[in-house]
Amino acid sequence: MSLSPVALQTALLILSNSSATTLTDIPGSSKKLITGLNVTDFLDQVQKTTSTAAASDCSTSTWNAWQEWSTCTETCGSCGTQQRFRSCNKPVDTCTCSGSAFEKEYCNLAVCKFPLASCCSGFTPQSSGGTFVCLASS
Repeated sequence: MSLSPVALQTALLILSNSSATTLTDIPGSSKKLITGLNVTDFLDQVQKTTSTAAASDCSTSTWNAWQEWSTCTETCGSCGTQQRFRSCNKPVDTCTCSGSAFEKEYCNLAVCKFPLASCCSGFTPQSSGGTFVCLASS
């Protein structure tokens, strides 16, 4: 059985507040032995407590780091696009993160060489930083 971080925190809280259980150190180990525990009742209690807590608190939902940008689909002229994604780290599936999980941008802004058109539709060659690049037409 796999427990989410919220379920694990809930389980530890239930165990620490229970007078019916005893935690005993296992010699030579960082683990503890739990005695006096009805596993079925315990897991039911964890499930109920976790569901209630998680359903009411999605404030811990945060974005994971952005993945790397994809390879540009074209080599010049602002014709290509690249994209990247990120995932939402949320306590339960019903929670969401604000903002977008997806970004897309034009790439490879350098002017294309003959015989290709200098820039793709909607872009014009302009000087920027001592070189010509294709920027959105104004």
